[in-house]
Amino acid sequence: QKVFRAIQTEFGRDLSPIEMESISKWFDEDHYEPEVIELALREAVLRHVYNLTYMDRILLNWQKRNLKTAGPGSRLFLPGRASGNA
Repeated sequence: QKVFRAIQTEFGRDLSPIEMESISKWFDEDHYEPEVIELALREAVLRHVYNLTYMDRILLNWQKRNLKTAGPGSRLFLPGRASGNA
């Protein structure tokens, strides 16, 4: 899937089976949209933090603030930068 490849590319390495399972849970259990996960990845990369734990904290922070949509016009979307800082 596109999100898995994007994370591997940005982290500069293959994902471990445990990391792949964690990402799958974001989709299957937490029901995050791929675009939201990609924005969390972008936030992590901009801060030079290349791990899923940090991304998970970003996603949880956004979820607590009820920021769930990545499209234009949503509170999570800002051109050129993801809002909802962790």
